[in-house]
Amino acid sequence: MENMELYEFCKGNLLDEKLFIVPSRSIGLQMINKITRDGYPTINLRPITLKRLAFEILEDYIENNNILIIDEILGSNLIMDTLKEINNEDKDFFFKEDLIDAKTAEEIYKVIMELKYAKLENFPKEKNIDKIYEGYERSLKELNAMDFCDIVRKSCESESLQEYKSKKIGIAENIEFHNVEKDLFEKLIENNCTRIKMPVKRVDGQPKNYYFKDHNIWDLKGKDIVFFEEYGVLNEINYIIKDIKNKRIAIDQVVIAYTNGKYADLINIEFEKNQIPITFGQGLGIESSSAYRFIDTIFSWAKNYYNLDEIRPIFINNDIKIQAKYGEIDGSISPSSMYEELVVSRILYGKENYNRILGINKLQNNLDINLGTYSTYRRDWLKEFFGDLFYAIPDKGQVSFSDYIPRLINLIRKYTRNLNKYDGAAKEVVIETLNRIQSIKMEVNREEYFDTILSYIKQNKILRAQAQPGAVFATSFKNAGYTGRGYLYLIGLDSNTLSNKVVESPILLDVSRNRISNSLSYAHESYRYKKYKIKELLTADFKNISIGYSNFDTVDVKIQSPSQIYNELKDRYGDNHREDIESLWTIYGKDLAKSGTSLETLAECSRKAYLRYKMGLMPKEEVDIKIDRWLDPLTKGNIVHFVLNQYFDLDKGEQKDGILEELVNIQCENVKIDNPYILKEVYLREKDDILRTCKNTIIMTEKDSQWQVLVNELSFGDRERKYNKIFGDLPKQKINIGGIDLYISGSIDRVDINRNDPSSFRIVDYKTGSKWNFDKKLRITKGRGKNKTYDYSQTQKLQYYIYKKALEKILETRSDIYPNPKINNFIYIFGEEEDPIIDIEFNEEFVQDIENRIIGLLNIDILESEKDIVFDETNGLSCKYCDYKAICIVDKNLGDVEMEVEY
Repeated sequence: MENMELYEFCKGNLLDEKLFIVPSRSIGLQMINKITRDGYPTINLRPITLKRLAFEILEDYIENNNILIIDEILGSNLIMDTLKEINNEDKDFFFKEDLIDAKTAEEIYKVIMELKYAKLENFPKEKNIDKIYEGYERSLKELNAMDFCDIVRKSCESESLQEYKSKKIGIAENIEFHNVEKDLFEKLIENNCTRIKMPVKRVDGQPKNYYFKDHNIWDLKGKDIVFFEEYGVLNEINYIIKDIKNKRIAIDQVVIAYTNGKYADLINIEFEKNQIPITFGQGLGIESSSAYRFIDTIFSWAKNYYNLDEIRPIFINNDIKIQAKYGEIDGSISPSSMYEELVVSRILYGKENYNRILGINKLQNNLDINLGTYSTYRRDWLKEFFGDLFYAIPDKGQVSFSDYIPRLINLIRKYTRNLNKYDGAAKEVVIETLNRIQSIKMEVNREEYFDTILSYIKQNKILRAQAQPGAVFATSFKNAGYTGRGYLYLIGLDSNTLSNKVVESPILLDVSRNRISNSLSYAHESYRYKKYKIKELLTADFKNISIGYSNFDTVDVKIQSPSQIYNELKDRYGDNHREDIESLWTIYGKDLAKSGTSLETLAECSRKAYLRYKMGLMPKEEVDIKIDRWLDPLTKGNIVHFVLNQYFDLDKGEQKDGILEELVNIQCENVKIDNPYILKEVYLREKDDILRTCKNTIIMTEKDSQWQVLVNELSFGDRERKYNKIFGDLPKQKINIGGIDLYISGSIDRVDINRNDPSSFRIVDYKTGSKWNFDKKLRITKGRGKNKTYDYSQTQKLQYYIYKKALEKILETRSDIYPNPKINNFIYIFGEEEDPIIDIEFNEEFVQDIENRIIGLLNIDILESEKDIVFDETNGLSCKYCDYKAICIVDKNLGDVEMEVEY
């Protein structure tokens, strides 16, 4: 058999019809794209897998005989029916009623297919697999159906095979076959075959189902290999983006290889944020699309007694569209307002409640005559919407796909929105998949119908594309080595994603497999195979290779260990410096505190600062949407700051109550686009709160005869580089505290100047939270009345001093206007409080106390102080509402377990 490069194979058989048999079609297309870009002809060359070729050979036979093709999902359903049937007939059957479920059926189907592909003649009697196989084969005959193994086996006997033998056939030298596939391949290449040299090299430990087994090569000389560890998948992906930018790598020289398909959706999100073009060889998952979310939500709603809470997500997430005829009032009616109407109508659960309140089954509207016009329109739409849902979703009994899937398709077309290109592509694939399923002549129960539909949709991938010029390429590590690009990023090598743990099949243990046939795979071979494919990948034509793993699992909140293959590669090719290892064991406060905010976080809790600024863990966003609340505290504070800044920027003559209300209304309207409210009364109440907070702050400012506003929103080092009419465009400010330089960025809400002394200044900061809670973190109060004193030695609030130092630097830039400036004090204004002001005076003693506090924080040994931190869930100021309490709780529980073990 002749060996040659793919371009030589094409050149030597220029006009002949050529088949290139590959492990996956993605691999073949990558190689063809590469040689085409290099200027070689690829006329009449078609990459194809052996399984797909078997389908083509039998295509006429399948169509003429109206044969149903059984995939994994249908196969598992047939196994489930077989298990139930045998259990009813045989009291000694291994799988009793309690063991029969979808997961068991899926595992048994996998084993039966594996045994069929291994060409096993007699199926084992263990766990009655022989009986299950007989029942499964009987079901195939009754349905006039074939599974994938049957198709490959039947294609070996087909007369159509002769037509394919006459073609020029190239075969990838790293091809893998099952025994049944091997039979087809050997018949196919009786006349001619050329082995195609692949861009990846053969290495030690080839899988036993490789067809060709030649000499092994394992040499990575001349490759620049870097190992990196990041805290969380997000940081792992962002490391790649930063590295591409910092090194100015041509993006069409980059390949990202991931070990877990879930990475693709996350990579897509981050690359879109950074506006870097990218294509995906395996495509993107469909589960994040509006169409899938819509189906999943309405099925969950139906399964959970039509509970109103279950259907809420599609209203809140804007997944549904409202027909034009219901938008006659105020232009349109939003989905969130529809849910508001549902809440008001008090439909809680149960099909009868929807019918009773909305009158779904009645020809005439049966709505409350006391409803306003707006509510009447909304309930009219809800009646139509839920009427369509109840018609499209089976209620009980046996379900025929052909009866209900057309109804589901109409529902998707009518109500799901295309929020972007991804959603549009997903909807097309969902409808195409459903059209394919409806031709299946099977009846299932209601639960099986729901599971089957979702399973079929989930297995789809969308927006598949090969490596394109001007775009990064991302794909599975098994297919990543064939593009000819120069830079590889291999990610996801943690011990969970690429585990070396031996997990045996629950149906056939390895000891049983050894008795049945030596051609069956064993549990430990799964890891060996993945390990081989990664080593094989690294031998491709990459000059620069970066290998990383996610050091932290942000879902289970725990440290991840590297995969064994990561450790092996790092031991052999990594460059471990002793000083780098030692530096991991000494982390000071100054290593974490690079801004005023990070310094305050360090003052609150050194563990919190470590998790936030060393491990890069972001606070978990609140998922639940509360009906009785519109804005979170941060967004509310942002609105107040924005409105006050705009107001004080106006000329004195324009600063009126009417203008203030207008500014609040405009900002609230803008914010509610991305933060929809559920109940309008909640929105109005919170808007009034914001207006009152702003008005109180303005009244206090106008009554203050000693000070006047000089500057609003004095930003420095800000990303947007806001221009200020007095100080211009300000960079980060370098300040020095205790001999340590800090580069500070931020935005001072307001700077006031003394009316009588133009060299005196004060800083003003607006607050919307609780003054009492804030004061507790700011200082310890001692004594009462005239004897009241404040202790700042353990303060957790340092913003006032950081901003004082920064403002001093800023004022130095305008010494022509302010020659000898002095910052007297810093005031916090709490707009909704009766006693709204905290006034901090910068006297010499106070400044010294704060400097000592900051120097102490900057010199904290973080890992040493970690030992003294105790999680206290009763501590409302520090622990109870901390963003990282879940980690502390885990640590606390682990400590309890260890003590019990020692005892």
